[in-house]
Amino acid sequence: MCKIINIQLKKVLYCTKKCMIRIILCVLLCGYYFSLFSQSDYEIENNIIFLTEDGKEYYEKTLPDSYDLSGSEHWPPIYKQTHWVCNQVAASYYMMSYETNLIKNISSQSDANCFSVYFPWNIGNGGHGWFGDNYIITMELIKKLGVPKMVDNLADIYRDSSLWLDGYDNYYQTMHNRISDYYLIKTNSDEGILTLKSWVYDHIEGDDYGGTATFLANIATGGSSYLPDGTPHEGAYVITMCGNDALHARTIVGFDDNICFDYNNDEQYTTDIDLNGDDIIDIRDSEKGGFKLAESYGPTWQGEGYCWLMYRAVAEAYKEGGILNSNVHVLKPAINYSPHLTARLKITYPSRINLKVKLGISGDTVSQTYEYIQDFPFLNFQGGDLYMLGGSEES
Repeated sequence: MCKIINIQLKKVLYCTKKCMIRIILCVLLCGYYFSLFSQSDYEIENNIIFLTEDGKEYYEKTLPDSYDLSGSEHWPPIYKQTHWVCNQVAASYYMMSYETNLIKNISSQSDANCFSVYFPWNIGNGGHGWFGDNYIITMELIKKLGVPKMVDNLADIYRDSSLWLDGYDNYYQTMHNRISDYYLIKTNSDEGILTLKSWVYDHIEGDDYGGTATFLANIATGGSSYLPDGTPHEGAYVITMCGNDALHARTIVGFDDNICFDYNNDEQYTTDIDLNGDDIIDIRDSEKGGFKLAESYGPTWQGEGYCWLMYRAVAEAYKEGGILNSNVHVLKPAINYSPHLTARLKITYPSRINLKVKLGISGDTVSQTYEYIQDFPFLNFQGGDLYMLGGSEES
């Protein structure tokens, strides 16, 4: 009897030992697995995105020759601007709608799921649409205040350049639609172009869909053409050189390393000839590759509302054929954000451009003084010499 018990005990100990070995191996393998994926392929310094060395090595090997996110249901239909709203179309309608709806896995094919153009436009356009804010100011507004859906803002429905949003409930819903932050990618080098392509491909995070980016540029005189016959996307409109007045915002939705343009008219498409005469061979000398852009001129502009921009033009210095500051901006939405503290104000005033509203905040709810002062990128000497809703009389 003792012998049988002893044998059974040995079996138990043996099985326990085997199980412990398997558990330890599993833990080690899991730790190794998670250590691989916890090593980010990019870093952010002063809100500028850089690829790490591992990231550069990975994406140099794995990026496809071409990628296009504009076929996704999360990408909204091409917008046709009525006023000078290109910056707001880029930041709010294109980028905010796509990036938010991608994460939420909902369609952007309805205005009910897309974000307002005229809410940010009307806050910063002087009251009559004479000028407008840069897309960075629009992103700052969305970060600190939010942005409504198009269907909830009468100014979007009527394409009205003066009308402001009205009603606490509308502003409360607006507060839920925010950007967590926005970032810059420098594009004046081979590494910068690789970083931007990696973002467009999968957000540099292995996502199923990639990300959008926006920049400012205009087209130089003679700086546009059509992709040559017999080359990828032949006949498509292409920007080959940007001009000196960066007044128009465009949004990047894809790339293709194989598109071609013959800059020096030698009937070849090269990447190893010093085209700009700086004795350095880099992306600024390339006659191959470019980004796909979404315009705001409507779905029939140049066929489908899209065009191409050569890599070279993205990398060149501003006023030397490149985009403004040789950089683009990207954003990350604040999903499921909810405000913790709100203020409900009723304001009647005949000239909203002369108003600035700041709130004093205290941790003590019965305090007669404030501990902090908070102001906002709204109700800040804006909207022109008009009544609160944008008319010439009170309503």
